[in-house]
Formats: sequence, C-alpha cells, structure tokens
Amino acid sequence: MKIMIVDDNKNIREVIKSIMAPLKAEIRECPDAPTALEDYVSFRPDWLLMDIELGGMDGITATREISRLDPKAKIVVVTNYDEPHLRKAAAEAGAYAFVNKEDLWQINRIIEKHKRNHDKKSS
Repeated sequence: MKIMIVDDNKNIREVIKSIMAPLKAEIRECPDAPTALEDYVSFRPDWLLMDIELGGMDGITATREISRLDPKAKIVVVTNYDEPHLRKAAAEAGAYAFVNKEDLWQINRIIEKHKRNHDKKSS
C-alpha cells in the first residue's frame, strides 16, 4: 500500500506517519499542494491524506485537481477545521472522507473499513 501525506507541518506529517505504521505502507510526504500534484502522477498512492490549509494552493483545490486527474483517487481531507461548509466542499471536490486532526486515529479505521468492503466485493 502507498500513502501520500500532504501537510505543510512536518510535525503533523510525523504524527500521521506513526499512526500509519501498523499498515506497513510506503509513505511519501509532501509539504504543499503543488508538490503533491506533481508527485501524485509518479507515486500513484492508494490513499492521499490532504490538509486544507497549504502554501501555494489550498487542499480543497488540490483535491479537485487530483480527482479530475484520477477519479478513483481515495483522498482523505485531514484538517483542524470541522465546519460543515468545508466538509461539503471537500466532498464536492472528490474527497473520500474528512477527518479532524484531533481524531487522526480515524484514518486507519477508514482505510481498514474500505479494505474490508472491497475484500467482500471481491469474494
């Protein structure tokens, strides 16, 4: 499994990486949205964890661009904000899920649930 973490805060990226450790994923970190857009094409992550507030381009716009590039992209918006209008904007941009940074443990749960559902459909 490949996971891309897009967040301008290195400490947050480190925390997310430690939470992702049980998944034994190959992880690529991006400090901003333009780098994520560029790296997405070559890395092709199974999951992309996208902050909203980024330098160069916001995470909602980047989510929209990546979803346009790859409609099957599984993007989880990971942010400090929990306003309904941001959840709606993320969903409209193509986000698979929305997680508040206070609940980072939910990311693994989302990935595992998706995997279980996908495994059931494959059976």
